[in-house]
Amino acid sequence: MPTMLCCKKVLTLVVCLSFAGLSPWVFSASAAPAEPIRIGFPSFFTGVGAPLSEDMFNGYNLYLKEVGNTVAGRKIEVIREDTEGNPSVGLTKVRKLVEHDRVHIVSGILNSAVAYAVADYVVQHEVPLIITNAGADGLTQQKRNPYVFRTSFSDSQVSHPFGEWVSRKLGYRKIVTLGADYSAGHEHVRGFQRTFKEAGGEVVQEFWTPMGTNDYAPYLSRIRSDVDAMFVFLFGSDAIRLIKQYREYGLKEKIPLLGKDITDEMILNQIGDNAVGIITAQCYSTALDTPANKAFMSAFKKAFSREPTFYAENGYTGAKVLMEALRAVKGNVEDKAGFLKALRDIKLDDTPRGPIRFDTYQNVVCATYIRRVEKVGGQYQNTVIETIPNVSQFWKWSPEEYLKTTRYTR
Repeated sequence: MPTMLCCKKVLTLVVCLSFAGLSPWVFSASAAPAEPIRIGFPSFFTGVGAPLSEDMFNGYNLYLKEVGNTVAGRKIEVIREDTEGNPSVGLTKVRKLVEHDRVHIVSGILNSAVAYAVADYVVQHEVPLIITNAGADGLTQQKRNPYVFRTSFSDSQVSHPFGEWVSRKLGYRKIVTLGADYSAGHEHVRGFQRTFKEAGGEVVQEFWTPMGTNDYAPYLSRIRSDVDAMFVFLFGSDAIRLIKQYREYGLKEKIPLLGKDITDEMILNQIGDNAVGIITAQCYSTALDTPANKAFMSAFKKAFSREPTFYAENGYTGAKVLMEALRAVKGNVEDKAGFLKALRDIKLDDTPRGPIRFDTYQNVVCATYIRRVEKVGGQYQNTVIETIPNVSQFWKWSPEEYLKTTRYTR
């Protein structure tokens, strides 16, 4: 009898709700809002990589804040972890993010060695990885897989058009190169060397220097007097020291200096007048005169009381790509196939760096900007002097042709 009474009460409630024009299930459906979308953000937050990772993280969160940290009614939570720039630590932290924090997506990562260490793991667990800095070519070439995307760059991506441009536009025929002696340094420099030589130039000397080199005299003193220019890939304090010593040796006025990352906005003001006239290539410049970049610059300066860097733009654009894909699936990040397809289909015209999309190997396709350091209004900037649009990591080759013959190694 009690069971029959219970059933009658339920039936009466259903009938009453129906007469009121309400679904009897409306309350149970709305009573459990969707859980937040959790994003793991592992990067190099202690040691030499800390300022770069902080800027990248700040840019990432700046964009999320602009959209209310919400997509399709679901809150966005970002959980950051410090990899210390160590692959084994990075893998441990990503395991924690995936298995303990149950993140839906992993993003960030400054260091390529860490990216290599975690890539196989996230694939095994079917967690999308959206890299916003680590540039090792192989991540989206030989080791590419459907769960790994990169919104920043591949190491040799900008070097390819730059080498060709230097030969054809500047008419230089003899170049000396100097690069940091680790895998990324070789990818940056070898990419430049390859296209410079294919365009008719000759690399007459090359130097490889340990990271943290204090005295570049052993290299600068051996530069041949008949070279047209010098191409350098260094970053941070190494770049500051090299450029200072280059001028002290009287080379600045004799042999033009070209480079990659050596006049990054993170260090440009520290280099000062020594940087004026240096020509570099990159996929972004704070001096880009576009509405999207001006808005980004203004928002970042308002939030952090200083101008952004390339690393901040990497984070900001990476977050924008992520949110566009989440909007496309109406926040249903659990639909992994749909989310991955939405990422692959991304085409944006209004990022701070300009139009972007992904190639078939899921690396960003974007413009390469040829830049010259100038002092404007008392401030140093990488003024854009030429734009090369739609540059992919494979440059003028097909992926198949490129991967048969190319691997820039130490």
